[in-house]
Amino acid sequence: MFVALLSPAGLPFVWTAARSLRTYAGMLVLLTLLAVFLENALPAWASGQPWFPDPSGYAAAFILQSPKVVAAFVMMTVLTLLGYRRREFFLPSVLPRKVWIGLGVGAAVVMGLTLLLHKEG
Repeated sequence: MFVALLSPAGLPFVWTAARSLRTYAGMLVLLTLLAVFLENALPAWASGQPWFPDPSGYAAAFILQSPKVVAAFVMMTVLTLLGYRRREFFLPSVLPRKVWIGLGVGAAVVMGLTLLLHKEG
């Protein structure tokens, strides 16, 4: 299954007409490997550790969701090292800076209020 998933990524390395897709194919392989490791191996290892909290709590949810953030940062770091700019990895800034700051502050307030008002049933 894993080989079948990654075999199309090898096409740009053997077919000269698809040579321009080598960076995309490499990033696809990196993302697949990160997903397999961070989504499967890491949570399985962490759940066996004595410091791992109750799997139904907020701390466990944070631990199980943080690999997605780590994978995103790894992908952005690799793209930056390859010479890509922010606009080139699909983070265009079409709104003015003040609007983004306002949206960030608003989202933080909404999330904070949600956490304060949330009651477990």
